[in-house]
Amino acid sequence: MKKGFRNRMMAAVREPANTLTITAAEIGWLEESWQKRWNRAPTPAERQGLIQEYVRESVLYREALAMGLDKDDTIIQRRLAQKLEFLTQDVADLTPPSDDDLKTYFAAHVDRYQAPDLFTFTHVFIDPDKRGD
Repeated sequence: MKKGFRNRMMAAVREPANTLTITAAEIGWLEESWQKRWNRAPTPAERQGLIQEYVRESVLYREALAMGLDKDDTIIQRRLAQKLEFLTQDVADLTPPSDDDLKTYFAAHVDRYQAPDLFTFTHVFIDPDKRGD
């Protein structure tokens, strides 16, 4: 789903303002998303509705960018930062750390892995009534 959304938005940015191309892959992505949500393929009318909504959303997206609505907007900034974190996390999860990376990390954070000091106390009771001073 992430890939389809990213491709869709990138295509919208690269195309001329008066052209909107919907590829077979994008329609396939729309149908696949529908199928995952509803556990069935969309009907022809639902498929047409998905395409119309896609066109509507793409046009609104382009107009919003043209108007500069993405500038100086905290919500958009947070959302884009969040999306980039998700994308980079996916990439980071694919590459396991090497033994050297693990050793370096461990050396830098050795205090996190140290067992706490343990103390044992033994109470010795001396009864002054039985032992005197």
